[in-house]
Amino acid sequence: MGTMRAMGMAASVAAGELSMEAALLDHLWHNHYPSLPGNLVKPCIDAIAKADQGEWDAEVQMPDGIKFRDQGFATVRQMVEVCHLEAYLSQDEEFRNEETDVRSHDPVAAADGLLGNSPARVLPERWPVLLPHRQRTP
Repeated sequence: MGTMRAMGMAASVAAGELSMEAALLDHLWHNHYPSLPGNLVKPCIDAIAKADQGEWDAEVQMPDGIKFRDQGFATVRQMVEVCHLEAYLSQDEEFRNEETDVRSHDPVAAADGLLGNSPARVLPERWPVLLPHRQRTP
């Protein structure tokens, strides 16, 4: 269902009916569980632009408070895979391989980054996202 929603949102962006920012915010919040934080919209837009230029190994800076695998950046390939941005790409290029496809591994550790250092969250140590808007209790 998330893929179909993302494809519909991407089509609305292409038709000029919706801004890319609004589409990505909806995508990050509604097509991921737990939701990805809204401040990833700009890095997602940067990743999409670089992916469309074929710059799969370029670095995308993370916003303050969010780290990807203990780094302040992620590659374009990692951003597209972890944030499921395929529907928003203008080119239809196969970009996965066994070595970098994070989904080919443990699903909880799949996005083993996007970790924030927020005291407002109580999540398992390896949980993939920062959720400043929610608190998870054991």
